[in-house]
Amino acid sequence: MIPELTPQVRAMTPEDVVGVVVVHVSSFPSYFLSSLGPRFLRRYYRSALDDASSIAFVVVSADVVQGVIVGSIDPGGFYSRLLKRHALGFAFDALPAMLRRPSTALRLMRALSKPRESGRPAGTAGVFSIAVSPDLQRTGIGKLLLNAFVHEARERRALSVGLETDADGNDQAIAFYGALGFKTSRKYETREGRRMLELSKPIDGVNEVEASE
Repeated sequence: MIPELTPQVRAMTPEDVVGVVVVHVSSFPSYFLSSLGPRFLRRYYRSALDDASSIAFVVVSADVVQGVIVGSIDPGGFYSRLLKRHALGFAFDALPAMLRRPSTALRLMRALSKPRESGRPAGTAGVFSIAVSPDLQRTGIGKLLLNAFVHEARERRALSVGLETDADGNDQAIAFYGALGFKTSRKYETREGRRMLELSKPIDGVNEVEASE
């Protein structure tokens, strides 16, 4: 009998990107970034890894990526640097989606500029993406990823962690973040009419939740 392998969390590497994109698309099939295609997502995650402020972890089992979390200790500057360095590459990779729907170009520029991040308190580490393979959700992988992110953010002198999530039809995720100590700091609506919650929690004194359930 082959023993069951325990998922392990580790720093994300460029070799993980293909598996990360598979997890992202399967977790968020109808989301905007997924609509831009795997090639765009591969460039996005590789570019994120190249930024010195990034924090990125994966959970793997038998060398298969099962979950990913990516963010930055400098969320305000992160997207402006990505746009400055990779604007042409992002535009090229998103071209098929923009040809199908021209309004995609403007939405992509807004997504990459991320003006909201600049309004967060100094010292806030931002989580940009957290995804777990659909068949492995509610198994503790999400907690494992967030705990790793918080630990690394603390090591890099961040004072809090912030993230955004949908306000509607998202009760399970909102409850998950709430159980980990995140509280709503702001509510807003995107230009597309999507209602969002901005969540945050301080790092000092955080009682990390055990990964196992």
